[in-house]
Amino acid sequence: MKQGKPDIIKLTAEEAEKLQQRIANNTLTADDLKVFAGLINFSVWLQAKLLDAKITIRKLYQVFNIKSEKRNKAANNVSFISFMKYILIF
Repeated sequence: MKQGKPDIIKLTAEEAEKLQQRIANNTLTADDLKVFAGLINFSVWLQAKLLDAKITIRKLYQVFNIKSEKRNKAANNVSFISFMKYILIF
């Protein structure tokens, strides 16, 4: 099944913390399940693109909404690390 670019999932630090609490308490909502479905879709999409070598560094920047390499690299790393932290929440 061919998929287009996955939807962007935006979570604030507070929303992510609350999500982690709901995971710990086993009280996930329907919206939480949509977030996880989106993360799974993104993971599958990214793996397929990397395996097919059909994605460039520029496209990865666009996926992670990184505006420019000239930006503060520390800020980009924090953003990327935070994003990956929430993907690997399981």
